[in-house]
Amino acid sequence: MAQSQYARNRDAWRSYNSRRMLRAAEVSPDQARLAFHVTPYLLHTNHPDLPGYVQGESFASGIYLYTPVENVEKAIRRYFPNFDFKLAESRRNVNRFMIESVMIMGSIGTVAHGKKSDYDYWVVVDGKKLAPMELEALKTKLAAVEKWLSDQKMEAHFFITEVEKAQANDFGATDKESSGSSQAYLLKEEFYRTAILVAGKDPLWWLFPAGLGKQEYARHKEMMMMEAEIDSREVVDLGPTEPIPPGELFGALLWQFNKAMVSPHKSALKMALMESYIMAGSGAPLLCDELKRMAHENKDGLEEADPYLVMMDFIHRFYKGKDRNTALNILEKCFFIKCVDGTVGSLQMEQGLTYKEKALRRVLGRWGWDEGRLARMNGFRSWDFKGLSKLATSLHGFMLEVYKNLTDQVSTLPDVKNFITDKDLTVLGRKLFTIYSKKPGKVEYLKRVKDEAEALETICFTGLIKPKVKPVWTIYRDNIASALAKGTPVDHLAINRGPDPVELLMWLAQNRIYSPKSFMYFIPNPTPVSLKDIQQLLERIYTLFHYVAMADLKIDDLLAKARTLKILVVVNLLSDRWKREPEMIHLLYSNSWGEAFCHPAGFADGMQKALEALENAGNDFSLNNPSMFDIFVPAGENQVRLKKQVMDFITQKYTPMKRRALLK
Repeated sequence: MAQSQYARNRDAWRSYNSRRMLRAAEVSPDQARLAFHVTPYLLHTNHPDLPGYVQGESFASGIYLYTPVENVEKAIRRYFPNFDFKLAESRRNVNRFMIESVMIMGSIGTVAHGKKSDYDYWVVVDGKKLAPMELEALKTKLAAVEKWLSDQKMEAHFFITEVEKAQANDFGATDKESSGSSQAYLLKEEFYRTAILVAGKDPLWWLFPAGLGKQEYARHKEMMMMEAEIDSREVVDLGPTEPIPPGELFGALLWQFNKAMVSPHKSALKMALMESYIMAGSGAPLLCDELKRMAHENKDGLEEADPYLVMMDFIHRFYKGKDRNTALNILEKCFFIKCVDGTVGSLQMEQGLTYKEKALRRVLGRWGWDEGRLARMNGFRSWDFKGLSKLATSLHGFMLEVYKNLTDQVSTLPDVKNFITDKDLTVLGRKLFTIYSKKPGKVEYLKRVKDEAEALETICFTGLIKPKVKPVWTIYRDNIASALAKGTPVDHLAINRGPDPVELLMWLAQNRIYSPKSFMYFIPNPTPVSLKDIQQLLERIYTLFHYVAMADLKIDDLLAKARTLKILVVVNLLSDRWKREPEMIHLLYSNSWGEAFCHPAGFADGMQKALEALENAGNDFSLNNPSMFDIFVPAGENQVRLKKQVMDFITQKYTPMKRRALLK
């Protein structure tokens, strides 16, 4: 008897799913073993000798249709050598289950899967069958397993997904950013496009033809039930996909802009996807349907059926069709950086390649890359600061362009306010203002291509001081002393320069280029500044003005007027050490919008600026709290005297000023 359409589709889905698992194992065998063998067993089993044990005989943590195979037993014995696997299995109650399915969504098993990729699990449950206490117990179990996986150097996140809520596109906090409620249609599309079934029931959506609307989906469900070839108890129905509203796409685009300081290269790709979807119009097919069609039509040749290749091909076609070649060049680089952990060998290589290596060569060849361009991108991690800054500037310029292109066009649509509120727009605007706006004395945010760069191991600081010539201070990413002695060019090692050394030090600390583990070198110059001064000041700046990520800024702070949070007054850094009076002030301060400032001035003007900053501080600000306020004076015989003079001046002026403010 011939198979039904639904049975054929299920076979195609299972073949595709198995290949995704094999691709994941090629990238990281140890993590694949944890992800596909150990983790489902830990979720399926509630035993005091295993992580995630929940007390109480009534707790049923099992996964429907899951039977541990030989590979699972080997993996469990490897991580838990004292656990009696066979005894535990012989005592298992096979009729008590809580979990419908365990699936992973995201880059795992795709061309974008890297050794540092995290594993986002959707733990699917039928909320109607579970009491609130059982759901809480399951959350406790998942948290414990997540912690154990973290101890094994594997980043995993578990999200409980209730069947009925998923059918209604209600995902709540079903992703790390908790954007599931405002981006429900997009999240469901991405889930179906990237999901891997780890254990449990097959997703019903994958058994139906691609491109179904709600009514057609319901009709196919009835037909499948009537045919009775597929047991309905072996599938889980999370509902159909639906066209993504332009308002949600625009809201998602703004959300990605919000995240752009965390992973700019990833945000650029997702913003490009949003723009491609919006400009393609409501009739454009969803990418998950395009992938499903590929998997159904050719289950034995699925090299192109890759969620990230499907996404990038869609983006590439859109930008190519619009002749936006500059943007396309940036996006190709972002995709390369996203996908490649190390290097890609010659485009001519064919033998002994993993799936990921073959797929990358194929797509790069399709884009017209040659060996020279590939070699330049292979060296991305060793590019000099100038090269990285140029790419980062063009990348952020692209994101601003997309934002400006779509803001006027889409923000007036009637459903936009359903997906992003005025409050959200205000918060986003303040963050963009913090990142991109220029103000007198404001310390510039360093624009990066990816936010995984560690602080430099070695930093060299120099000052070029000549009579009647404006001084130039320069920061280098290496010790250049020997190179200078040999007359070797060092400009390619420079990462920033300017007329003021303190502003450069603030820039180093604020942008996480310096850390206390960095080795500092200093080329002597005619000023009184010494290496010890630089080291001590940098340490104080680093401690007081610790880096604040955009994502960590408080919403209430961004909705209110910016207030001063931290102040450091630097006294006489550039003055002769025998000076007994304060003559030169550098005022450093940060505010509640994530901005940092450095104002060099003479003593009178510098003190006036300090009083203005104090005027904008909150009522909880204290001059006696070293985590809020400090005065730095270089070491010398007048250090204590100078510090006391500045402190006396501020306390005499500050208290009456604050008192007046409170009486207003």
